[in-house]
Amino acid sequence: MIKMKFSDIKGHDDVKRRLRDMADSDRIPHALLLEGEVGIGKLQMALTFAQYVHCEHRVGGEPCGKCPSCLQHQSNNHPDLFYVFPIFKKASETVFCDEYITEWNEFLAHSRYHSFEDWLGFLNPGTKQPVIYNSEGSQIIHKISVKSYSSRYKIMIMWLPEKMKEECANRLLKMIEEPYENTVLLFVSNKPNEILPTIYSRIQRVGMKRLSDSLVAECLTQSLAVDSQTAMSFAALSEGSVTKAMGLMDSAADNAMFLDMFKQLTRMAYLRDVRVLDISLRTYHSSDIWIPRSLHSCLLLLLHWLCRSSHRFRSRYS
Repeated sequence: MIKMKFSDIKGHDDVKRRLRDMADSDRIPHALLLEGEVGIGKLQMALTFAQYVHCEHRVGGEPCGKCPSCLQHQSNNHPDLFYVFPIFKKASETVFCDEYITEWNEFLAHSRYHSFEDWLGFLNPGTKQPVIYNSEGSQIIHKISVKSYSSRYKIMIMWLPEKMKEECANRLLKMIEEPYENTVLLFVSNKPNEILPTIYSRIQRVGMKRLSDSLVAECLTQSLAVDSQTAMSFAALSEGSVTKAMGLMDSAADNAMFLDMFKQLTRMAYLRDVRVLDISLRTYHSSDIWIPRSLHSCLLLLLHWLCRSSHRFRSRYS
């Protein structure tokens, strides 16, 4: 279950107030863009806004979380909400976003803060670059044109419209210029400058600013169970992005592991503990462990030094 409330989203009080006012006054633009840096909660804001629009009994500026519409949103199967996002072709056949809805639901449930790099981890596209294909345009038109099922508004959330192919973008442009009744096209972009200019100029835009360091640190302490001092250290380097802060923490953990590995190997080399060093190097050499280029170079230097006194090392690694 994906529980969504505005109060669960860190910061952005002005954006929350603006979106609430749109829904409460029944003046929702047919094309709306949430734009800003990666990892600040834009997609979560879009999801919560969609639930708020569909909610049958709003309470204190929040979705009630109990009505049929809210329950459908929380299980991510509301009939009047659909998604468009970057995907890749496994072969040469036509492919649509609906075919990746399982991965998408897992991606949404994984974190409140989302990045394209994280999405790649769920897609596993290999060397292919995920995009929103031209063929998706016909799917969007079909879904939008059908009468809403249980709510007044039919909502499409498009994540990363900057990844959209030109033909698909042109089809969408026609829908923006001649919108269907009671439809909302809700775009979420990390790089709005890469959106087709004719689309960007025709949609209402809501900018979301970077989070404060204290809010990023709060997210880190809650989601990763790190101490406040460590969280603030990484938050200060994150440029207001939770996903960047988490990436920095992951890199630091990897660097610490590799540094410890290098220290152990250096100690073995200094003591000329050939047997243990042999076993260790063979383990790293045969495993799937990714080793940074700088550490790999240092290991080669160790091997070169030891090869002078050990024919066994020379024959195996040189």
